[in-house]
Amino acid sequence: MDILHHITSINNAIEKNKPLHQALEKKQLEILEEIESRETNKLRVQKELELRKMPSQATGTTPLYNKLNENYSHYDKDQFNNILRFLTHIEEKEKYYRQLYLKTTSNYMADPKNIPLSILDHTKKELDYSYKLLMVLANEINGDVVSYGKVYNKIEDAGLFMSVPEKRTQEYLNDISKKMGTIINSLSAVFDQLEETNTFLSSISESAFDASSTLWDISYDTSRM
Repeated sequence: MDILHHITSINNAIEKNKPLHQALEKKQLEILEEIESRETNKLRVQKELELRKMPSQATGTTPLYNKLNENYSHYDKDQFNNILRFLTHIEEKEKYYRQLYLKTTSNYMADPKNIPLSILDHTKKELDYSYKLLMVLANEINGDVVSYGKVYNKIEDAGLFMSVPEKRTQEYLNDISKKMGTIINSLSAVFDQLEETNTFLSSISESAFDASSTLWDISYDTSRM
């Protein structure tokens, strides 16, 4: 009887303190939600700061397009057509960058963990490589023709002059930035020489390839924040 009485007393105590346990569980849940909310807000601020460093769109093909038109008479027909293919690819990549930027700026408040910021940054680097290569093709056809030839041949050997259908039949788009990065590295001596002798390229050195570059629109779409 004593044991049964003891068990009954324990059960009564538990039942009596049940509201307290429920209140504690509720408070714990509220604390966890507050912590998560603060972490999410912290992440939002971090992502916004990173986004403010990114250009809203890429516009580098516009001045280079004009330069290609200006120097059209100096090109061999086949070479010019190949360069136009390369230009078209860059234009498509610019559109893709803009789409990524809009998607990122539209969603970072609602879902800061899953915005494609790393893909946006990767795409920007790919465009930086492309602009630097296209600059040589657009400017040196009637200047440093040796450097022009080296750059052209490297791009051709890497398959960057392929037509769009040819690119899509291969796993071309998956490693194109790696190819361009390899080309840039292999032509570092050429770019160093050009930067010393050509005022245009000197004004757009490696350090200038950031959000302040004239090849990028640095406006920030705050309306989408």
